[in-house]
Amino acid sequence: MLPFESVSLVAVLVATLVNMGLGMFWYSPTGFGTHWMKLTNFDKDKAGPMGPTMIKALVANFVGIYAIALIHALVAPATISEAILLGVVLVVALPFPLEISGILWEKRPQGLMWINFGHTFVGVMIMMAILQGWPS
Repeated sequence: MLPFESVSLVAVLVATLVNMGLGMFWYSPTGFGTHWMKLTNFDKDKAGPMGPTMIKALVANFVGIYAIALIHALVAPATISEAILLGVVLVVALPFPLEISGILWEKRPQGLMWINFGHTFVGVMIMMAILQGWPS
């Protein structure tokens, strides 16, 4: 049985907002945004309004982080180190193979994989720390 009652919606919301903030920095010109735009041929002048996209991304992040929070509750790591290790396992098991497939099958640039995977990796480590440290 999934431990839905063990998941703090506030912790999930905080982790979601922090992850969105990380993404805003990561893909900004201060972070990796300029290089990312070159690798994806992204034209910010043709992108249109960002509001609807940000709302959809916020919802998608919340759902994904809620699922990670369920896994965290199922495993119930005792320490932050165990929670971080769980995060590493999750990232290596799920997004990493998908990113590798993008290089192999879709011929995406390897640099794009490292930018996207780096964001996912750092984001999940922060999420796990928030979930572990959040009071029950």
